[in-house]
Amino acid sequence: MPKTSIIIPHHNNYEILNDCLKSLYNSHLHNSEIIIVDNNSTDDSISRIEKKFSNLIIVNPGENKGYAGGCNYGAKYAKEGLLVFLNNDTEVELDWLTNLIETISKNSNISSVQPKIISKKNKIKFDYAGGSGGFIDKYCYPFARGRIFYTIENDNAQYDDSIKIFWASGTGFITKKNIFEKMGGFDETLFAHMEEIDYHWKCQLNGYSVYINPKSTIYHLGG
Repeated sequence: MPKTSIIIPHHNNYEILNDCLKSLYNSHLHNSEIIIVDNNSTDDSISRIEKKFSNLIIVNPGENKGYAGGCNYGAKYAKEGLLVFLNNDTEVELDWLTNLIETISKNSNISSVQPKIISKKNKIKFDYAGGSGGFIDKYCYPFARGRIFYTIENDNAQYDDSIKIFWASGTGFITKKNIFEKMGGFDETLFAHMEEIDYHWKCQLNGYSVYINPKSTIYHLGG
């Protein structure tokens, strides 16, 4: 199975990053590398993480570049052909990565694959930031299967089909490094919101497809 480079932007808060990494190391990582982008944290979270986890790659751009810039910066250090962008306040299930890799490897035309994203606070509900795959309406308002405006549905397996979607949530998704570089990465002017929609829109304009694989599940704290 192909290896991946898992890129996690971080700015302050030891506990959420610690929980994320414990979850990752308890899952099937297939020898993937983990790159932490320290967006110039002002607390001791990175020094504490370094002492606890010895096999991380930690890079610092010297400023807080947000999610978009942090991911772009981390991607420069990635050695693998598959990139996974992951929020630091997530936890994952055992085979979350296996299922993402299997789907993205099926077709050279697939640019990205999103897992199903469940609320970490209430695990019977979808997460606001992505649910089971993102779409956009004719007025360019984004929504997701499981969340429209502020209405969030319980996960009753109603969106457990793997289908084409319009955008994969920046909370967590896998993409091909060569396509990410071809698209110019994330637009850093967007800093921390909508950068994933912009990226996947560009992917589709260039003939690529985006998918959801709900067999892969992660949990998101959010906020």
